[in-house]
Amino acid sequence: MEKLKVAEIMKMFSERLPKVQGGFVNLMNSINESSTLDAKTRELIMVALLTAQKTSDGVKAHAIRAVEAGATIEDIVAAMSQAIPIYGIGTIMDCLPVIEELEELSK
Repeated sequence: MEKLKVAEIMKMFSERLPKVQGGFVNLMNSINESSTLDAKTRELIMVALLTAQKTSDGVKAHAIRAVEAGATIEDIVAAMSQAIPIYGIGTIMDCLPVIEELEELSK
């Protein structure tokens, strides 16, 4: 079976569970609107958390958003590395290939 892209999965989520997806979007909007953190910092935190979960697709999506908010590739790698002391080296190993994808996108 071919791996689905995040956008495809989110579309499927929206179609199959529209109320749940709407609630999720509302939750994320409420968190962002009430946060004292800027968008770049919030996205870098998401990169770190998703790295800890070894969720490379999520890391990629939020890394792109972080770059759009002003983060550098070095910032992304630094955020990813925050997962290492608690969750081990394997977390970043699963997600580091995202960096190469980001570098390709930025060319």
